[in-house]
Amino acid sequence: MAAAPRILIVDDDPSVREALGMLFEREGWSVFRAETGEDALAAARRTPIELALLDLRLGKENGLDLLPQFKSLRPEMSVIVITAVGTIEAAVEAMRRGADNFVVKPVDPPRLLAIVAKGLESQGLRRKTLQLERASRTPPPFLPGASATMRDVLRMAEIVATRDTTVLIVGETGTGKGLLARRIHDLSPRRARPFVELNCAGLQKDLTESELFGHERGAFTGAAERKIGLFEAAHEGTLFLDEIGEMEPAIQAKLLKVLEEKRFRRVGGLAEIEVDVRLVAATHRDIERDAAEGRFRRDLLYRLNVFTIPIAPLRDRPEDVRPLARVASGGELSRTMLALKSVLTRADRVPTMVFDEVDSGIGGRVAAVVAQKLATAAEGRQVLCVTHLAPIAARAAHHVRVSKGVRGGRTRVSTDVLIGDAR
Repeated sequence: MAAAPRILIVDDDPSVREALGMLFEREGWSVFRAETGEDALAAARRTPIELALLDLRLGKENGLDLLPQFKSLRPEMSVIVITAVGTIEAAVEAMRRGADNFVVKPVDPPRLLAIVAKGLESQGLRRKTLQLERASRTPPPFLPGASATMRDVLRMAEIVATRDTTVLIVGETGTGKGLLARRIHDLSPRRARPFVELNCAGLQKDLTESELFGHERGAFTGAAERKIGLFEAAHEGTLFLDEIGEMEPAIQAKLLKVLEEKRFRRVGGLAEIEVDVRLVAATHRDIERDAAEGRFRRDLLYRLNVFTIPIAPLRDRPEDVRPLARVASGGELSRTMLALKSVLTRADRVPTMVFDEVDSGIGGRVAAVVAQKLATAAEGRQVLCVTHLAPIAARAAHHVRVSKGVRGGRTRVSTDVLIGDAR
């Protein structure tokens, strides 16, 4: 069974929500209910809603105020405004703000179903248009490193991106596995569709199952509404499972079944849902050894490592630290460096900071955090000396060494593996 259309009913009257929900569920559609504007926006953020049936009046709220926010969250989503008191002015305003239709209660069920079907058709056309627009865009440049090793990794990613195969990325924490997974998606024919990710580390079995496969209303205590899982959310796109080596054995078995059969059931559900998803997984563990010792299913590993991309640790490619830190921090590293320099311009000698050498544990995010700590230490000081920096390096757990020197008449503050002279 293909994924059912997802309909959101936004009405402050519980009887209306229930009656409309039952009507749409009989059509085989997935129904989500919201009483307030806040609940409706939360549902739209959490779930790729295709059509919303929006009451004009939500208690003291004006339902029309939600229209721009819906369109911002889900540009392709259709919205039908429904009200008990319809005026020409209200209808015109609703259409101006982006509604697809305006319906006055009471409405005949067959007519409402026809209007909703038309709205779903419009949503499908808008979705295809957006897909074409996104597919025509050139993927953004991706320069996480300057080393020959990383250039080889990027070449492998470009090769496998065009092939609809499962990819396993292996490497130590902080080496950029998540960035590479996103790059594979951006270069693939699926780039116009969703990129959905889940970190499997630390999740309980029940929570992981619900996150991946979704659940039906009433499937367990607290399941007040139907929830779609990440496989459904990633339909026709890419699902990235980070730290897959930490996945519980019971979930490994279910994941294997989905990879083999391309379908699954929600928790508490009976209907089988077909999905078309490209899977990219990553781990910092020696997963081959885990499989040999029985900690990871060998048959699942066989499905995952159709194409494996190893990423070397940063200690083997120190020239990649600074660019990877910039990418991982979303530009925060560069902004921090500028702020640090600004603080120090009042000094006679302006220190400059560099990441010279790298310990095995440092990653792009760690480098960015260390830079932020250094900038904080500099606040309010005319001169930033090594004495101020050494405690920060110590707290960084051997990620950096702080040293000083004079080069070309300017003080140079360097960071690398150990803590240096703090005099």
